[in-house]
Amino acid sequence: MTTQDASNHQIDIDETISRLGSKKGVESVTVLTKDGRIVRTTATAEQSEVQGKLLSKLARDAEDIVQELESQDELSFLRIRTKKHEIMVALDHNYLLVVVQSPQKDIAPKHSAFLSYQQSKRSYSSAPPPDENASQLAQQSDNAIDSVVNADMDQDVSKIAEIFARYTPDQLAVVRAAADKDSPFIFKVFHAFLDSLHEGTLIGAAGEYAIPWWAVIVAATMLLRLCIGLPLYFYQQRGLAKSRKLDKVAGSYSTLIASKIARESKGKKYTDEEFNKVLKKQIKSKQHALRLEHGCHPAYYVMVSIVQLSIWVPMTVALRRLATGVWRMDNWSQAFMPEAGMTTEGLFWFTNLSTIDSTYIMPACIGALYSLNSVLLYLWREKLVREINPDIPKAFVDRDIRDQAITVITFIPPVLGAYLALHVPTAISFYWLVSALFTTLQHLLLMNKRVRRLLTKS
Repeated sequence: MTTQDASNHQIDIDETISRLGSKKGVESVTVLTKDGRIVRTTATAEQSEVQGKLLSKLARDAEDIVQELESQDELSFLRIRTKKHEIMVALDHNYLLVVVQSPQKDIAPKHSAFLSYQQSKRSYSSAPPPDENASQLAQQSDNAIDSVVNADMDQDVSKIAEIFARYTPDQLAVVRAAADKDSPFIFKVFHAFLDSLHEGTLIGAAGEYAIPWWAVIVAATMLLRLCIGLPLYFYQQRGLAKSRKLDKVAGSYSTLIASKIARESKGKKYTDEEFNKVLKKQIKSKQHALRLEHGCHPAYYVMVSIVQLSIWVPMTVALRRLATGVWRMDNWSQAFMPEAGMTTEGLFWFTNLSTIDSTYIMPACIGALYSLNSVLLYLWREKLVREINPDIPKAFVDRDIRDQAITVITFIPPVLGAYLALHVPTAISFYWLVSALFTTLQHLLLMNKRVRRLLTKS
């Protein structure tokens, strides 16, 4: 290459970077050689150091993937989209152009990463001079950014999986770190909790064993339910027992309250219906005051349910992150960045925890356990009503339960749980199954009179 050619070549590169860098949303433009060496970049020194190796590896892998997708002599473009950026790689015989830009709102994909490619109408029979390459590359890259059409993720997700499969764990960590930056803190805590369990080892007679993901899910569920869920459950049952006793105390005030109402209502001439209405209202007020005084108001039990839900939701989201590589709700049927081991460290028929259970055994088991829990809860509430009013006929017990809409509420989870389990990775449905099994054991224990007396003793 002559001095004049080198000068023209440098001018073409500068024009390329200037033209692409001026486009809306473009954050950095990098020109690399085919061996991954950075020729020019608009990224900061810190960004270049962090992104240089990853972009070089991405560029080389992109070339391999494109050659598999299209004929070798045609120019194609590869675009990968993350939560916060789009990375577009333009391939030429001698150069690679990497453009990092913010996603455009009008072409927002359904998924957190996607692959789209567009064939150029030009093909090259031989490698042109470097300066011509740079000029053509700039023109083709401009056209690609302006007119590229996003491919459907369901069709191309396997190609994305191939790209990510070629990265080293350290490189994948860089990609994941960028996606995790804006994730809610509570989700990160549960994600770190599961990761720490998976990094542990079991000591056996033959040495140390790595903990598989299925065992991590079981251990995490048991730890959370035993350390947080079960104490709250005991607190709730003790509170309910105390509340029933206070209701009886409030009922003993009925004669005194009735006399007080009779004295205060002289001259008002209440009918029997109006008198009973005022009496019930004041008895309820007395119950309310007693519950607040002794710390067993029903509102406290709502807080218990909120705490339990605040465990269930982050665990589900963290497992989805491990199984699919994304925090937000996308297409759960496709996993393109599962955590190491998620595809092999399952159990029995569900060895791959990153995919949906195609046998439908897991959703069926979840629906069955949820139904059993609903039946046990229904029977327990019937016992509770009978303990409060031992002489009440069974027909009135059933009516009392129906009046509280318990029949409807308790039988919604089985249907909803089984349906959702059909659309989530097996890692999530397995967690739901283990959690439901633990709940079943809780209900069975509570059905035992001796255990119930021990737990509700105040």
